[in-house]
Amino acid sequence: MSFLSIARLRRYVSSLKSIFRYTIIPTWWNLPLYASLIYLSSTRTQLHLKNLHDTYLPGEFPVYNCDGVNTAARTLDGLCNNLETPGMGAIGTRFSRFFPIDSTWGETEADTLFTPNPRTISQHLLKRNSFTPATSINLLAAAWIQFQTHDWFSHGLTNDPDNLMTFELPLDDPLRAAGQTHMSVKRGLGKESHDGRPDTFINTNTHWWDLSPIYGTDEATHARLRSYVDGKMKVDANGLLPVGPDGIDITGFSDNYWAGLSMLHNIWTKEHNLVCDMFKTAYPEWNDQETYDHARLVTTALNAKVHTVEWTPALLQSEALLHGMKANWHGLLAEWFFLPGPLKRIFARIFPQTVSEALFGIVGGRPNFAGVPFSHSEEFVSIYRFHSLLPDTLTIRDHVTSQRTDKTYNMAQYVFRGAKDVIHDNRFSDVVFTFGVDHPGALILNNFPEGLMSLDKPGEEQVLDMAVIDVVRDRERGIPRYNEFRRLFSLIPAKTLADISDDPAAVAALRAVYGDDVENVDLLPGTLAESPRATGFAFSNTQFQAFILAASRRLMTDRFFTTDYKASVYTKEGLAWIHQSDFRAVIARTVPELKKAVYTVDNAFKPWAIPRS
Repeated sequence: MSFLSIARLRRYVSSLKSIFRYTIIPTWWNLPLYASLIYLSSTRTQLHLKNLHDTYLPGEFPVYNCDGVNTAARTLDGLCNNLETPGMGAIGTRFSRFFPIDSTWGETEADTLFTPNPRTISQHLLKRNSFTPATSINLLAAAWIQFQTHDWFSHGLTNDPDNLMTFELPLDDPLRAAGQTHMSVKRGLGKESHDGRPDTFINTNTHWWDLSPIYGTDEATHARLRSYVDGKMKVDANGLLPVGPDGIDITGFSDNYWAGLSMLHNIWTKEHNLVCDMFKTAYPEWNDQETYDHARLVTTALNAKVHTVEWTPALLQSEALLHGMKANWHGLLAEWFFLPGPLKRIFARIFPQTVSEALFGIVGGRPNFAGVPFSHSEEFVSIYRFHSLLPDTLTIRDHVTSQRTDKTYNMAQYVFRGAKDVIHDNRFSDVVFTFGVDHPGALILNNFPEGLMSLDKPGEEQVLDMAVIDVVRDRERGIPRYNEFRRLFSLIPAKTLADISDDPAAVAALRAVYGDDVENVDLLPGTLAESPRATGFAFSNTQFQAFILAASRRLMTDRFFTTDYKASVYTKEGLAWIHQSDFRAVIARTVPELKKAVYTVDNAFKPWAIPRS
């Protein structure tokens, strides 16, 4: 063995020793592959010990029971996923925290809520100067993450018009030319105040990963979506979702709707109906409800699988993440051989839980709550402020020629009611092809679309600046600022602004707003400025620390992804459908014209190849 090889081996062993002691490795992505996987696994274990905090005190959690509930199927409101605590993860339960509760006091007007001025941050740090694309992914990836967040959390569709947070506009603000001197943000309605401890907030969605944007979360909405024939959801004669009198698709969740969401709602509704066809062939004796329940289980699990093993590795294009996310779903051993479910469960009981999860996957294994009831956290909400992904315009491509058509939509035209025009005035295959080929915006400073800073949302009395709202919501809900966020997540804090980014222009932009006060930098601009990033990562390592905790937890706490992920619940045909499918297969089934195009890539969220003319 050469001296160089011996030196490399010693560094590898030294890295492993550091990992087992768990010392923070700032650039962990430079470790050898399996050392980085061990480090990430150790990080998750540390986060389970230190960063799961219930917002309910003993005796506060609502009491529910499962009387009369079909516990073999997902419920609309999230009840009875956990049979020991039926209300866990249900609609109307609180967000948890990833930080100690006393670290989550919200900022107020009397102290730092408006310092620095949120509009200054919006205009000087966030507003897009020119569109910077994220060239490693396509627009499907941008639409996808909003589709998922609509499944995971919502603070409510309306805010309090009688409770405004009002601040003065900066003297150089362009709105002053029109005579506006102040800006207001409505407070949310889902806040609970407590004596002697920070406010808590209510999730008006279920916390479970249950595809609720497609199926709805209440009986009245759900009834509008069902055909009540062969388990299927309603579609019009053109194969697309019906459109309501408000010009928006009739679907389970349509807040902040745009063309990308409409596209995915249509794709997954089509997929559900195709799963129903499969089940009606396999089990013709089933009634409508039995077919629907099983189709929802399968479609929901497939959606979760796509996110885990496809979307995430597309956004975080590193070998470690590719293996890590596959391990989350299949287990590392699946790369060498497929282990049948019953045998997998037997082996999973033999090994310690963390080992069995790594070897055999979380899905189909034992639940793991790490001693804390499951719910999404406020910090989880904050790391997914990805508005910079949205493009300023959409220009539809012809899927046959790959060429751009004359159909171009600016942001005001492709959001809300405008989504219908994009979907219905073009071939659906052309719309999906456009999203498969074109790029979203990069998650960096000064790439927040200007159209979202003057957003005319139906039902709102004033034009909204979503960048301002993003900053104010974090402050209002007690999300620590960037440096404290890092400390509480066991990351090394920045000593100076230059420690946040190795880009002098980004450091100068931060300094122009925050001076030299690194402790005052807000989470959103801090994470957008952060560099270097892990190789191939679309977002920062600070955000990734929260992702490590949340990505596994939403699988390992769900009965339908753990103990009940088996043939007696899903059927062998249902499990086979999930196992044999990826998002390319979903698109090829639901939009057959695109079968050739989507298979030009190994991951549907990477830019599809455009044939050379």
